[in-house]
Amino acid sequence: MDEVVSISDYLQPLMELVHGLSAPDEKVILVGHSYGGMGISLAIETFPYKILVAIYIKAFMPNVVAPLATLVSFGVIWMS
Repeated sequence: MDEVVSISDYLQPLMELVHGLSAPDEKVILVGHSYGGMGISLAIETFPYKILVAIYIKAFMPNVVAPLATLVSFGVIWMS
């Protein structure tokens, strides 16, 4: 836990995994619970063609009141 000091650190493994999918037909199913909803939402927005399905289980799901852009206020920046 000492190595995870920011939300970017927390989400980096997920983003690297999805970014690393190389075959055009290679897709993932993402499941997010609670805070994990922000991570899968960011992955969907960043890599829309690499996500087959996203499942939110009692998870944060961005909407017009709380858009994904709110992640910027938490310091999340992903460069693909």
